Amino acid sequence: LTIPANLRGILLMMAFTLLITFMVVGIRILSEDMHPFEIAFFRNLFGLLPVFIIIQMQGGARAIRTRRPGFHIFRVFLILTIAFSFFWALSRMELADATALFFTVPLFITIMSVIVLGETVGMRRWIAVAAGFGGVLLVIRPGSGVFDLGAIGVLVASLGYAALMISNRAIRGKETPATLTFFTTTGCVLVTGCALPWVWVEPSAFEWGVMAAMGIFGGTGQILLIFAFQRAP
Repeated sequence: LTIPANLRGILLMMAFTLLITFMVVGIRILSEDMHPFEIAFFRNLFGLLPVFIIIQMQGGARAIRTRRPGFHIFRVFLILTIAFSFFWALSRMELADATALFFTVPLFITIMSVIVLGETVGMRRWIAVAAGFGGVLLVIRPGSGVFDLGAIGVLVASLGYAALMISNRAIRGKETPATLTFFTTTGCVLVTGCALPWVWVEPSAFEWGVMAAMGIFGGTGQILLIFAFQRAP
């Protein structure tokens, strides 16, 4: 049975969304007691497990060769910006409010696809973008108590995530999913690990389990997302 490319991309995105939802719930639980650096470190450390699996599936060490180190460094910067902004925002906001604001990601992707990739967007999509931003204004309406520094953190994370999605699209056919996930995840582990001695909080047995699940869900979701952008039109 051959699955059409559009449907394949939709299914991959649905699976990604489900896994990332579980990851975000884990982040919300951990953010009560743990520093964003520590959460990000273990998210990426445990996230290396599915990354190593995809590396083996795509040919081992040969699958992670690259000639674009600067591109991967830029992606590490984006991912760390997204992580710290969102983790910090979750420590200040209700999960439902943060999730509602994070739905601005597709809107930013649409705008960036025109500016960066030169794609054509029809009038119906621009109307959808305008309606989407109108919905965001309803969420952050003045006096609602939502639009504080936490809301700004979510919007920064949304912009960063949109830029990351555009980078996945721009590099399609030039780098393998194994390469993209290995270098970004490893880079995040190294950077956040440098700060770990200063922010360390001893996790409980329950928190260790949450961190392991969060990392595996997040790492697997990241791989599915790259496949969605690289294999679907």
